[in-house]
Amino acid sequence: MTEKESWNDYYKRAQKPPSVDFYRWFLDRVPQHGHVLDVGAGTGRLATVFKKDRPDLTIDALDNQPEAISYLEQNSDVNQVYASSFDKFETPQLYDAIWALNSLFFMQRSLLPDILKMLYGTLKPCGLVMFTYLKDNPETNNYKKLMARTNESTLVQDIKNTGLYLENIKEVISPFGKIQVKLPVFIVTAAKPS
Repeated sequence: MTEKESWNDYYKRAQKPPSVDFYRWFLDRVPQHGHVLDVGAGTGRLATVFKKDRPDLTIDALDNQPEAISYLEQNSDVNQVYASSFDKFETPQLYDAIWALNSLFFMQRSLLPDILKMLYGTLKPCGLVMFTYLKDNPETNNYKKLMARTNESTLVQDIKNTGLYLENIKEVISPFGKIQVKLPVFIVTAAKPS
C-alpha cells in the first residue's frame, strides 16, 4: 500500500491474484489436506484463490491491520484469523507451508531475524516458506520510508542463523504504485532435505 492510497483503493488493487504458474508451484509443494499460513494476508484474496485450486487445504491468516482483520473475518475461505504483529506471533499450530509474499518488507529491518524465527517455529519438519524482500537498490528508493530493504547476502545470513534452509531464490515482477519492481522470492524450508 502506498502512502497516499486508501485501504479501499488498496483492497481493489489487491484483488488481482498472483501469477497462476507461480502460486500453483507453491500449492504443488503443499501435501494433501495441508495447513497453510498466509502472513500479511490483507484482504484474504489469496485464501480464495488457493481454495479454488485446492479445496482440501486449511488456510489461516495473519495480519496486524484492523482493516485487514475486518475483511479476513468475513472471508469464508479463511479458517482462522490471527491479529498480531509478525515478530510477536505465537501459535501451537504447525504449518505445512507459509506464504509471505509482499508482506515482510513492511516491517522494520531490525525485526526480520525475529520474524524468520517465528516462521521457523511455526513450520512442520521440512515445511515450506516463500517470501519476498526488497533489495537495497535505486529501484526501491521511493519506498524507503514505507518498506525495509536489505542486501541479499545479509538476508541469506539471517536465514541461516534462524535454522531455515535456503532452497532457491527466484525473481518476480511486482507492481508498486506506478512502477514495476523486481523482487527476489526466497524459498526456504524448515530443515535441509536429506
